[in-house]
Amino acid sequence: CSMERNKKTLVLLCGLPGSGKSTRAKLEYGGAVVLSTDDFFVSASGAYHWNQAGLKKAHIWNQERCRLCMEKNEQLIVIDNCNLRLQDAVPYARLARE
Repeated sequence: CSMERNKKTLVLLCGLPGSGKSTRAKLEYGGAVVLSTDDFFVSASGAYHWNQAGLKKAHIWNQERCRLCMEKNEQLIVIDNCNLRLQDAVPYARLARE
C-alpha cells in the first residue's frame, strides 16, 4: 500500500486466535508499529503467560500504547488483536478520531 505524505493510518486486524493476524501484520505491514494486547503477557525472558484476570488491564495497556504512538506521529499503526466484537475495536477508533 502506498502512503500519502503526512497521512496517518490505523489498521485494526480482526480474526480468531491462530487465524494468521500476526503473520499478516509482519508480511503486509512490515514498516508499521504493530501493537498486540498479547504483548502484555510476555515476560522479559520472552515466555508467554496469559491469564484471564489480567485481560482488561492488558487491553487498557495496549490502548495506551496506541495513544502514545499516535502522539509520536507514527505513520502506520497496526492493532494485532482479535477484535471480534465491535466494543473491542471502539477504543481504537475513538483514538483515531481524536
